[in-house]
Amino acid sequence: MSVSTFIGSTSAIFWGLVMTAALNIWAAEADGPDDLISLAVARGLVDIFGQISLVLTPGFILNTFFLHQRGKAVAVSSTLSTLATLMGPSSDGFQVQVLPRSETFWWQFAGSAFAAVLVFAFIDETAFNREQSSATTNDASPISRTWLRGRIATFFPGN
Repeated sequence: MSVSTFIGSTSAIFWGLVMTAALNIWAAEADGPDDLISLAVARGLVDIFGQISLVLTPGFILNTFFLHQRGKAVAVSSTLSTLATLMGPSSDGFQVQVLPRSETFWWQFAGSAFAAVLVFAFIDETAFNREQSSATTNDASPISRTWLRGRIATFFPGN
């Protein structure tokens, strides 16, 4: 079973982006001559946590959009992920020519942190588990919660 089964796909995307941002800080701070192994570990973990949103996005699209809209949504999502995969390293290569190497990781931190803020503010959980829900409880109703309580319940499992 995947982690997203237990904490939800939206929460897994959010925490993956938070970890990606934190690990980019680690990579930016590993700029000394003896920090090559630390930099390699940080970048390897960034690659692992950064893939969470790419893996879970198709399921999110499947749960969010109607059948006739899914093709457009998948096309936009795959185009943006392909552009990000190609343009990120290319722009970093140009930056490294004139700026210190750590500067590129701060830009990546800013992008990951901005994406995490957008996910926290705008994305709702789309999965529905029939075995755990009850038609008589009001806890599942989004109307009975405030926006902040809904965000905390979505992104901090166990509360």
